[in-house]
Amino acid sequence: MDADANGNNLHRNVIFRDGKDKADQITPFSVYDSQDPEKLWEWMGAYEAKTGGRLLAIPHNGNLSNGLMFDDITLTTKTPIDRDYAQRRMRWSRSMK
Repeated sequence: MDADANGNNLHRNVIFRDGKDKADQITPFSVYDSQDPEKLWEWMGAYEAKTGGRLLAIPHNGNLSNGLMFDDITLTTKTPIDRDYAQRRMRWSRSMK
């Protein structure tokens, strides 16, 4: 994922634990698919279900997100972050860089 049209950096580095043979089984996810991290997490879950592989998304330069990476509401629906959201974020994006 990359920056949105307003220049807010929402970039994430997605790390594949497994080899090229598993990564080649999916179509990469980018900002053109969605800027919503929840959509990225869904894609990551689909990858793991399909391949048995493992992924990790590392938010990159969150300090340039104008607070969007650390907001207390979701990016696209603008609803308050709840326990489910927090658990999914911990599952898929547990490291900040």
